Amino acid sequence: MPVYEYECGSSKCLEDNGGKPREFTHNMPLKDYDKSPTCARCDTSRNVKKVIRSAVPRSQSWRA
Repeated sequence: MPVYEYECGSSKCLEDNGGKPREFTHNMPLKDYDKSPTCARCDTSRNVKKVIRSAVPRSQSWRA
């Protein structure tokens, strides 16, 4: 299953992380690519957005 990177910008996560969005990774089946996962800290998916930080996502690299 591919691993995608996400950020949660809810007020609770911003407050807990010093004003920056909480970053996390999530395993998501390719068929659910367009859906947002639920943030484990604030238990909502409304403020979660997918981010791309590297040229080659971890799911497509040979690295662990």
